[in-house]
Amino acid sequence: MKKKLFFLLGVLWSYAGIAQSLVNSEHGYLLPARDTTRLLVIFAEVDCGACGQSSACLPDNDAWRPGQLPPDAARYFDATLRPGEAPHQYITNYYHTMSRGEYVLLGDYIDRVVTVPCHRTSEVDVIRELNTWPEIRLHSQRSSSDAALTLEDFDLWGSEPPGVPKSRGPDGILDGVVIFWRNLNKGVIDCGGGLGMQVLLAGQQLHGKKLRVASSFGACRSGQAAWDLFIAEQLHALFGGNNFHTVGGAGLHTFMIPAHVYGTSAQSGASSLLINGWERHRLGWRGRDAQGQLTRQYLIGALEATGTREVPTDLKLPKELRTDTFLLRDFVTTGDAVHIQLPHLDWQQVGDVKNQYLWLENHQLISPHDVNIWHNLDCRQTWSPGLYAQIQVGKDLKEGASADVFPIGSSRDAAKPNALGSYMFPVTAEGNWDYTYRYDKALRSWEACVWAGNWTLPTDAAQKLPNPFTGHSDLYSATDSNHDRLLDKGDKMFTGSSKVYGDSVVHALYSMGDAHDAFRLAGNSRLALGTNPAPVPVYTHRSGSKLALNRGPLASYENRQIHLNGLEVRILEENVDGKGAMKISIRWDQYRVEQDQRWAGDIVLYPHDFEATQPSLELASGRTITLARGQSPTYMVARTVLDDSVAWFSDTTRFTLMSGAFLTQETGSTIVLTDGTQVVLEAGAHWTVPDAATLTLRGGSTLVLQSGATLEIGPGALQVEDGSRLLVEAGATLSAAKRDLRRWQKRGLLYEIPAATTATE
Repeated sequence: MKKKLFFLLGVLWSYAGIAQSLVNSEHGYLLPARDTTRLLVIFAEVDCGACGQSSACLPDNDAWRPGQLPPDAARYFDATLRPGEAPHQYITNYYHTMSRGEYVLLGDYIDRVVTVPCHRTSEVDVIRELNTWPEIRLHSQRSSSDAALTLEDFDLWGSEPPGVPKSRGPDGILDGVVIFWRNLNKGVIDCGGGLGMQVLLAGQQLHGKKLRVASSFGACRSGQAAWDLFIAEQLHALFGGNNFHTVGGAGLHTFMIPAHVYGTSAQSGASSLLINGWERHRLGWRGRDAQGQLTRQYLIGALEATGTREVPTDLKLPKELRTDTFLLRDFVTTGDAVHIQLPHLDWQQVGDVKNQYLWLENHQLISPHDVNIWHNLDCRQTWSPGLYAQIQVGKDLKEGASADVFPIGSSRDAAKPNALGSYMFPVTAEGNWDYTYRYDKALRSWEACVWAGNWTLPTDAAQKLPNPFTGHSDLYSATDSNHDRLLDKGDKMFTGSSKVYGDSVVHALYSMGDAHDAFRLAGNSRLALGTNPAPVPVYTHRSGSKLALNRGPLASYENRQIHLNGLEVRILEENVDGKGAMKISIRWDQYRVEQDQRWAGDIVLYPHDFEATQPSLELASGRTITLARGQSPTYMVARTVLDDSVAWFSDTTRFTLMSGAFLTQETGSTIVLTDGTQVVLEAGAHWTVPDAATLTLRGGSTLVLQSGATLEIGPGALQVEDGSRLLVEAGATLSAAKRDLRRWQKRGLLYEIPAATTATE
C-alpha cells in the first residue's frame, strides 16, 4: 500500500465585506451543502509519445487502457434521479447515505477520454482541447431523451462566497468540474494525489459556458481508490481549506503526528472515510426522507431511555447533578450521537486553550460504507459493532465572521478555534500505552498490511505500560526511530502496522482500525476517571506544515494539562431494540478509582463539582495509582537526553491539587510517586492517607505542601526513599505521627520552611 498526501492550492478569498458579515458553515464552502448539485466529469490522459519516456507519465495499466474511458466510468455518479429514487452509483450513494438524504451529488461525464500532449498537462489545457471538439457529448445522451443532459444542467446554483446561502438557479457559470487523470505524473497529481475542489478555472469557458470551480486527480486504475480520493478532496467544496481535513493533508495540524480517525473530510491516514458526528453537525445534516421531510428533531440527539422520544444530547457539565440515560441507535442510518464538552476547558477568546468535546456514536456496520479502510484485505481485521469515540479539539464556531468560521489555517491564524487541521483524536477501547518497539523485528516489506516498500517497526504486544492520559495507541503512535532526538519525517520506520506476539510478527495495519476499537458490553464498556482510556482532554502540539517539525515554543492555545473530572460513560445494555441500539448512561460524579492506574502528564485535580466537602479523587482499597514519567512522546524535540540511545520526549509528571480539592485514600490503597514526579497541594487542598494505606516517594520525587494545604498521614503510611523529599511551606499543615516526623527529619527528607505546622499524634 502506498501512503499518499493530497494537496490543495491556497485560495484567498477577497469578497468585499465578507470578513465582517455573518456566515454559517451549514451553507457550505465553495458549493452548497444541501439539496442537489451536479458536477461535470472529465476523464483525461497524457500522450507521452512526443516526449519519449517522459516522467510526466505513469506506466500504463490493464484496468484503464490508453485511449479509452475507464470501464467503471458510469459507476462514479448518478447523472439524474427521480424524486424519491435511491442513488445507484457509488459517490452519489455515499453522500446520500452520509447526509441521510440532505445532499444529493450527481455527475455526468463526457463520453470520450480527453488526450493532451505531455508538454501541456494543466487543467486549462484540458479545457482548451475540449474547445477544439465540434461538440461535447455526455454519457447521459446515449440513453432515453428524458435523461439526456446538456451543459446547462450543470449550472444549478449561484457562486456566492463561503458560508453564504447559495442562490438557486443558473448564474452562467458551471457549478463544478472534476478531472480524473489516467496517467498524469506531474506536480501534485500522480497515482493517488491531486488538487481538491477550488477555483482552478476562473476566466475559462467550455463551449461558451463559464467555468470556475474544479478539482483534478490522478485516478490511475480507477475504481474504489479513485472514488475515495474524490471524497477526501470534495471536502473543499463543503467544509473549507486544508485545515478542515480531519486527518492528513497540507497545512498546519493540531497534533504533532497523524491521528488515525474516521471522517468524510479525512485524507491520507484515515481509518475510514465514514462520516462522523462533527461533520454532520458542521453541515447541519439532520436527514430527510424520500418526500423531503426532516427525519429528526435535533441536530445532535438520541432517544431517551424508553426509546419513545428524541431528546437533545449536546451536553456539558450541569450546574446540578444529574444522570442521563440514552438509547443510541446506529449512527450512520439514524443520526443518533452524543456530544460532551469536556469539563474545565472554557474557551473565551483567541489565544485561550481550545475547547475539547467527546463524541459517542453507535456503529452497527449496517451501511456498506460503515467499514474501516482496506477492510477487504485478508490480513486486516474489520471493525466490530459497538460504541465508537473521538475527541474534537476546537472547530466549534459554525457562525460568525468568515475569517473565524473559515480561517485559512496559517500560523498567524493558528490560535483561532477553527484554524488548525487534524482536529479529531481517536479514543479506542484498547486504551493508551507506553509501547516497547522491537527494532530486532523491524523489516522492509512489500507484503500486504504494511506500508509497501517502507520499513515497519512492530510493537511488542506483551511489553507495554498503561498510560491512559498521555500514552499512545494503535491509532496514534510514533517514536524516534532514527535516534536523532527529533520526532519528524526523518523517522522512516512506520509504527502501528505490526505487532510481535511471542516470536512472531503479525502485520494487520492496526493503525487503520481493527476489531477492538469499539467499546462493548463484553469488553471495555466504561469511560471514567479510573479507566484506560479516560474521558479527559488530550494534549495538543501544533505541527509544522504537512506535519513537519515544529521547534517553536508551545503556544497559549495548546492544551498541555490533564484536567481530571467526574465524567462517566457506561454501556448498560446492547441490542435493546433488536437492531443494535445501545443504552448508555452519562454521569458527572464518578471520582472513585477502582482499578490500578499508572498516570503521567501535567495532571490537575479540581474540587468536587457538586459537593465541596466531598473528595474529587477517591482511591479504593487494594488499588494503586503510580505517578510516573510517560515514555510516549508528547513533544517533537527531545526534552531530556541521557545518552546516545536514550532520550525522553516527555516531561516529568506533575500532579496539582487545586484549592478545595480533596484526595482520599481508603485503607489498603497505595499512591506511588516515581521518576521525578512532583506533587503540589495548593492552599485549601486536602489529602488524607489513613492507617494501613501508603504514600510512597521514590526516584527523586517531591511532595510540596503550599501554605494553607493539608496532608494527613497515618502512622507509617508515608514512605520517603533516599533522593526524594517532602517540602512543607509556612502555613501548611502536616498531620503525622511524632516518630515519623523525627525519622524523616533525621534522614534529611523533610524540608520545613519556618513556621510550618506539623501536627503530631
